Amino acid sequence: TASVQWAARAAGVQMVRKPGGVAVRLSFRFARPARDPGRARHTVKPDIDKLTRAALDALTFIAYEDDAQVDGLTVLKGYSDDGRPSTVFELEAC
Repeated sequence: TASVQWAARAAGVQMVRKPGGVAVRLSFRFARPARDPGRARHTVKPDIDKLTRAALDALTFIAYEDDAQVDGLTVLKGYSDDGRPSTVFELEAC
């Protein structure tokens, strides 16, 4: 949570005040496991819904006052191309 908040602040994310809405796009990328390098899709834990909840909660009071303001959501979970895990957030005030 703290690292998400730090990154959002460092990126200059401005808080959307109520009653404004926010569309959020999340992309969670994981390192491909060495024991199963041929696996095409990330169909193991962590669950996409739990990742999403944690990400949205972390952005509360940073990108929006309340995560109820999120009125659009796109989430992807997969393997990174470069082998390094990462999370990409894209926010659009509506």
